[in-house]
Amino acid sequence: MATGAALGEATEPSVRGAAMGGYSMALYGGMAAGSLLVGPLIARAGFAAGFAVPAAILVIGAGAFHHTARRGLGSLRGKDS
Repeated sequence: MATGAALGEATEPSVRGAAMGGYSMALYGGMAAGSLLVGPLIARAGFAAGFAVPAAILVIGAGAFHHTARRGLGSLRGKDS
């Protein structure tokens, strides 16, 4: 779990537990939710949709994360983004 190790090094000790808990929740919650939600999608629309829909959600989520992370970093640097 190299991501967990990197997250542990990148966070302050006072928030490390919350960061690791959020990471674990996202990782295992995503696996559980993905199995529960994509199974019926594959049954109804096939494997192509079972890969395309989660991929689209991932791209939208990554874009939203990038947008909010940039805004957050801009305010940390004293800039309005």
